[in-house]
Amino acid sequence: MDESQLNPGILMFSKKGVIKIFHNKLKALRHKSNKTQKELAQELNIGQSTIAMYENGKRKPDTKTLKKIADFFNVTVDYLLDNEVNSQFTEEEELDIARELERTIEQLKANKGLKFDGEPMDEETLQYIRFSLEKSIRLAKEITNNKFLKEKK
Repeated sequence: MDESQLNPGILMFSKKGVIKIFHNKLKALRHKSNKTQKELAQELNIGQSTIAMYENGKRKPDTKTLKKIADFFNVTVDYLLDNEVNSQFTEEEELDIARELERTIEQLKANKGLKFDGEPMDEETLQYIRFSLEKSIRLAKEITNNKFLKEKK
């Protein structure tokens, strides 16, 4: 698949290989939750054939559907698209990161006057901001953890 065929909302996250990464993670999450493709499709209000195409790497979700999938499995969009499989953070730290990210995003959404390049913030722009914020929160947590370990020695 040519990069130009990818959704720009997905393209900015991972460029090449995004379909491969996404379809593997979607399938793994579905199996882990003991859902069939049909059950997942019903939960997400999309067709079972769409789930099958996502899992086979033959179709890509739009930004809105990607967010629905991430919310359903309680993971981030970045997790679905990123190459990183193993986290350096504990499960509790991952939950802290997710909570902090959602709290920050909700604060941004609550500010109805928030503009991006002079225009009201749309869902795609919010996804870009979410991605950047998550990376920043993870980096801050990593720096804090490393600093704590150095002080402990």
